[in-house]
Amino acid sequence: MKKFANDLNYPLLAINCYNKEDDKLTFKPYSLIEINGIRVAVIGIAATIVDKVMPEGFHTGVRLTLGERELRKWVKYVREVEKAQLVIVLSHLGYPQELKMLNQVDGIDVFLRGHTHNRVRRAQVVNGAIIIQSGCHGSFLGQIDMDVSSDGKVIDFEHRLTHVDSSVNEDEEVLDLVESGIDPYGDMLGEVIGETLTDLHRNFVMECPMDNLLLNSIRSYTGADLAFSNGWRYGAPIPRGRITMEYYPCESACECL
Repeated sequence: MKKFANDLNYPLLAINCYNKEDDKLTFKPYSLIEINGIRVAVIGIAATIVDKVMPEGFHTGVRLTLGERELRKWVKYVREVEKAQLVIVLSHLGYPQELKMLNQVDGIDVFLRGHTHNRVRRAQVVNGAIIIQSGCHGSFLGQIDMDVSSDGKVIDFEHRLTHVDSSVNEDEEVLDLVESGIDPYGDMLGEVIGETLTDLHRNFVMECPMDNLLLNSIRSYTGADLAFSNGWRYGAPIPRGRITMEYYPCESACECL
């Protein structure tokens, strides 16, 4: 991951990921940028479950913490030492953990959330921080426009959650790249392998059609009386109708989820 990070044209940030060998941070904790004369600090928090649910190669040699103690420390540091006027946090903790953390850490202006794929249509303000999350799979674009004073105080803001649908023009260059990658496998990808009368997805927190299908399949195959899922919100939806090897999620399926 560190080698991959070195090839990026943007910083990979994490205040809660440590090397096991020396207990030093694996990645930079924050980055500083200046926008219209405002000194902005961007702090990153990594998902804490990588070492619990992902293959060993994803977390070899590192340990992860919840990040609350570190966040308090680094917000104070960028404010007092780096003289940041605006503090933005990029987090991959998930909705419940982030709300709890925000109530216990002061000094954050904007909190951009991830992991649980919530579609926040109206931004919330918790302990002075504007918080949003913008769905998953590139289906939505979240945008915050802020009116900020010369000393970094947020005077007002406007949040929009834009649905990326057919009304958004495709980028021709990117489309050509995608199609050139798919074309050699067109026959295989178009093969019909099944049919569903229900939109299959994992977009709800408590219970989803895709999870129910998988769990019922496990019960049928193993003969078990009960099957459980952690209810993760991950994976592209499959619209009702014929299922192909490719099964592009159609716009109507995205609308109904």
